[in-house]
Amino acid sequence: MGNPFIKIPFRQHGKFVFEPPSPVSSVIVECRDSPLSRGGLLRIGRKAGLLCDSTGRIRKAKVFIGNDFSVSQKAKIFRETVIFTFNRSEVEGATPEELSFLFEKSFENNAQIGQSLEVKENSRRNNYKGENKRKDKTEERKCRVLLFQNLFIDPDVGSSWENYFSAGSFQLASSLSSAGHDVEVISGHFIKGKIFSNEGKLLRVLKAYSPDLVCITLLEACIQETISLINFIKQNSPNVFVAVGGPMATIAPEHTACHLSGADFVARGDGEEIVCDIADYCSRIKEEGISVPLLEEMADLHGLIFFNSGVLVMCHPGEVNIIRDIDTSPFDVSFYRMENLSGGISLETSRGCTHPCTFCITYSRGGFRGRSAKDIEMRLRAYRERLKEVFGSKIPFSSLRIHFPDDDFTHDVRRAIEILKTVKDLGFRVSSFQASIRDFFERESGSWKLNEIFRQSLEPDFFQDWGEFGYSFKGEPQGKRAKGFESFLKLGVESFCDEELKRLGKGYKTYHIEKVLEILDEKSIVCDAYFIFSNRKTTILNVVTSFLMIARLKIKHPHIFFIRFPIVSHLVTTYTSPAFRNYLTDLEKNGDGAGGIEIEKWLKVEGYPEYDYPVISKDIPHDPFVLKAAEKLKEIFEPDPYYLKPVENLRNFIIASLLEVEEKFGKLSIEASDGRISARRLDCAGKVIIYNGILMAREGKISKEYGRRFNEAARILGDPRGQVEQLSRLLEAGDPRLVLIPTRDCSLRCKYCPMIKEEGKLMEIETALMGVEMLLSSSKPSVILQFFGGEALLRKDFVLEIMENALKMAKRHQKRIGFILSTNGVSLDENLIEYLRKLPIKIEVSIDGTRDIHLKHRIGKDPSIDSYESIRRITPVLISSGIMLDAIMVTNPDTVSSLSKSFAHVAQLGYKRIQINPALGVMWSEENMREFAHQLYEIEKEFFSVTVRPNGLEFVDLWSYRTPVLLNAEITVDYDGSVYFGNGFLVKTSTKGAFYAGNLNDLEGFDACFMRRPSNEYFLKHTYPPEVTENNIKVGRILGSFVRHIRSRFPEEFKDKKVTTCPQPPGHNW
Repeated sequence: MGNPFIKIPFRQHGKFVFEPPSPVSSVIVECRDSPLSRGGLLRIGRKAGLLCDSTGRIRKAKVFIGNDFSVSQKAKIFRETVIFTFNRSEVEGATPEELSFLFEKSFENNAQIGQSLEVKENSRRNNYKGENKRKDKTEERKCRVLLFQNLFIDPDVGSSWENYFSAGSFQLASSLSSAGHDVEVISGHFIKGKIFSNEGKLLRVLKAYSPDLVCITLLEACIQETISLINFIKQNSPNVFVAVGGPMATIAPEHTACHLSGADFVARGDGEEIVCDIADYCSRIKEEGISVPLLEEMADLHGLIFFNSGVLVMCHPGEVNIIRDIDTSPFDVSFYRMENLSGGISLETSRGCTHPCTFCITYSRGGFRGRSAKDIEMRLRAYRERLKEVFGSKIPFSSLRIHFPDDDFTHDVRRAIEILKTVKDLGFRVSSFQASIRDFFERESGSWKLNEIFRQSLEPDFFQDWGEFGYSFKGEPQGKRAKGFESFLKLGVESFCDEELKRLGKGYKTYHIEKVLEILDEKSIVCDAYFIFSNRKTTILNVVTSFLMIARLKIKHPHIFFIRFPIVSHLVTTYTSPAFRNYLTDLEKNGDGAGGIEIEKWLKVEGYPEYDYPVISKDIPHDPFVLKAAEKLKEIFEPDPYYLKPVENLRNFIIASLLEVEEKFGKLSIEASDGRISARRLDCAGKVIIYNGILMAREGKISKEYGRRFNEAARILGDPRGQVEQLSRLLEAGDPRLVLIPTRDCSLRCKYCPMIKEEGKLMEIETALMGVEMLLSSSKPSVILQFFGGEALLRKDFVLEIMENALKMAKRHQKRIGFILSTNGVSLDENLIEYLRKLPIKIEVSIDGTRDIHLKHRIGKDPSIDSYESIRRITPVLISSGIMLDAIMVTNPDTVSSLSKSFAHVAQLGYKRIQINPALGVMWSEENMREFAHQLYEIEKEFFSVTVRPNGLEFVDLWSYRTPVLLNAEITVDYDGSVYFGNGFLVKTSTKGAFYAGNLNDLEGFDACFMRRPSNEYFLKHTYPPEVTENNIKVGRILGSFVRHIRSRFPEEFKDKKVTTCPQPPGHNW
């Protein structure tokens, strides 16, 4: 026996409470005169049993109910049994609370209780072994038992499985036959809207065979069909007994017994022993009728509930029948007929599963029992003899296929490999088996080390569809397996998104899926991966992540990796699953915000709400995109050779659905925002996946073979070379940066500034947030948002609101975000700095040098503004704040002679990072250029003669310099939502249209936009007049010469150091 320490929901006063599925103690309830309803008998039996359980020593209760009993009688206890007698009026219609009171009251002041307690304890300790012991029944009448070959054929699989003999039904048939009973097996399966696919044959069998017992396995998904089937059987064969077992009967035995009114027996757990007990008692009841001795004997069984004519026997219903050594289970191959053997057989090698999937209702969760390889060998030899009997010397090759239906065949890797070798040595081949990703790794606590035994021992020739007779690894990849070809492994992956994997309780991440597929590819092992598209909490972000990962894995492993079709569109959070408990918890905390479930029907018995049972058809995703996409999944997931078509289809679907979502939830809602970001992420995603793979192969991060496959996939995109290089720049450019222009206005009117200044050109919140969405669509994990202008802090509150929202959005999208604030410093104050210091931010402050030098060009829009004093006053506060600071010094032809003095002044103010920018857009004379070079070497002499970082001072240009004139090329969003390449469109002399990239409403992805970004030469051509550009390049070369000189003096400082134009904000390490 086993007792799964689980609790299931019961309804009390309109709420769900979790209690043990049934009491452990046995209970016999006998109602004289007119019988009580099933619900009434179960409520009484449950309360009596739980009361016995609470004593810890009484093992059995008898409850007699009749009209002629007096009320309020005391309970009588004889050794391990308590006897209750109630008048019918006391218990009929009594609530659970009233029954509890009645039973407890009957115990009051009962002197016999203490006398039997010690006896009970000794009896249990010495005699109770937790096993069903059946007497020898060989001399008794055989029971005619009718079984179903396989009731649960997936309608999407087709008629090829019509003669499939399920391992469970075969095991029951073998056990019953071994126990001396007569067994008939009928084919046919459940069909929605119809009782049974083979009703005519069933009716003929019921009439001709006249079974004493019909056994049915119950799955919650087919409860309505099961009820109809039982009613059909009872209507056409009223005297037949019906026994129900299976997952639902095991996990919710009382609910099952209550609602399956035609079922006489409800059995929990492994069926092969208890079904023989049931058959024995059916034979006796047919001959002897129902007697008190028979009921008392039956009550000593375990994990069984029996109903008949006002009598309820709960046979230790809290126990679950568990056969520890399943090698002992009989195996009667005579049940295999020719029609069952054309595609081989299903051979169960283990039971149970140790994986904690939240949606699973396997009653053996947490445990594993496996057959030995020796036992499998015995069964295979018996099967071969049966093949000879049926086919003679011409055994069809397909009959040698062995399918292992175990939940987790590879839990014990050594055992699994030994079985596979046994199968091969005996001339059979495996059709397929199911494995968990976790099985490919060592099972030591906390370890994710690959299991080398599995890796080295798993071979493709274990499988029949490999090699000469099966799958070809040549030719074009396919999105679906060829017809008639069976994958070798079925991987219960369920999702390709880490957040979803955690939600489903899988216990691993997508990284581990990747490692397993690499092993399978190495071994040429073809696999199907199960994919559950949605559950109630699935977001469109989760779906996008899964689709992109699926495409990436398919491109990398085109010949061995397949998604199993049909894809499961909705998870079903069954009533008895751990996921339903989570649902109730979420419902209590979040209301409907947790997502929901669709209840197909409530099974109810009036007056007994504790047995209300919701038949759940599917989860209802809370996300509006997922909700709608799940219904159109067949259209969206259109399998092409690399699973790139589903990515494209999903993007088109999101865009088509966006307006409806925006109208329903609001344009700034989380739902609409997630949809827009998802559409942007999917834009050009196939290219990014493929080109990234090509680049990884170039860099040696993946094998040459994988690189070849990515190049093969690139053929569908045409000549990829140019865009590969663009992606290369994206990957090498550090964290992606997007620039917002909150306003074109500025508080200064600097003489050298080439930017257009315009009042009234203000960015809306909606526009800014859509810009953040575009940035977050980047494929990189960390991003940077920069505020530029104009002067961004003229809209200080606006900037802070955008930062606050951007942080929340980045967290939701599992990205890190940092900020860069470019400012003239006039609007900075202590309160603002105190707020900013808590953020991952870098501030770029414009300060050109000494007061005289600074004010020579940096003039206020309002004459009363002293831009130098504003900076000088706030500098100590900035420095003490710990915020990352860059001092941006602009040197002009008319101020260059004071450059070294200005540099020293800025350093004396306390700035530790200083960047020198020669003024652009102005003409420099040869004398100005010579002076610029002289001033740079004066700076070297004063600051960098000994070290490149004197007192922590950094000359930013030494790390950031790349080319003589590098214009800002970051993707920039203007106040009106227009998207530009760089900020050159704001330069007075530029060709505005040359920088235009589109509009935020186009929903272009960040990566897609970046990959078509023009070159720096293009920007130079369209920003300044040619003669000015040529002149400024000469100035830039002077700075470049100085940078190379310093780098050559301190080679160790720059060795293997990343050179970048965008230092990282705090909290974002390179």
